Amino acid sequence: LDRLVYCGVPGHAERHAILAALGKKAALDSSVDLVSLALRTDGMTGADLGALLSEAQLRAVHGAIDAADRKEAADGASAGGRAAVDGALAGDRAAADGAPAGGRVAADSAAPAAGDGGGGRADTHAEMIGAAGGSGGSAGGSG
Repeated sequence: LDRLVYCGVPGHAERHAILAALGKKAALDSSVDLVSLALRTDGMTGADLGALLSEAQLRAVHGAIDAADRKEAADGASAGGRAAVDGALAGDRAAADGAPAGGRVAADSAAPAAGDGGGGRADTHAEMIGAAGGSGGSAGGSG
C-alpha cells in the first residue's frame, strides 16, 4: 500500500479509553485516577500513553527493589553487619569465577505486595503521576 493516512492525537475521551485499556494489562491500583491522568496528558498518542504506563511500572518495581535492599541492609546492620560481609565475600567469589563482582541481579528480589509500603500497585500510581510531569500529590489524584 502506498497510502498515507493521518491519525490525529487522541482527545481527552480517547486518551481515557486508551489508558483504561492499557491499565487493565498493567494491573493499576484502584486509586489511579485515569480521568485526571487523561486530562494531564494532552497531546500524547496511544504509544506515548503506553510508554508512560511502562515507565511508571518500571519505576515502581525499582522502588520496591530499592526498599527491599534498604530493609536487607538495615537487617544486616542490626545483625552485626553479617549481610555486608556475606555480600563482600560473594563479590570476591564472583570475581574469582569470572562473574561480575558485587551487584545483585534484580530478578532475585521479589517485589513486596501492594499496601506494605515497599512498592506494588499503589506506588505505580505515584510513579505515573511523576512520569506524567505531575506533582505526585494526593494518592487519588484530582478531578
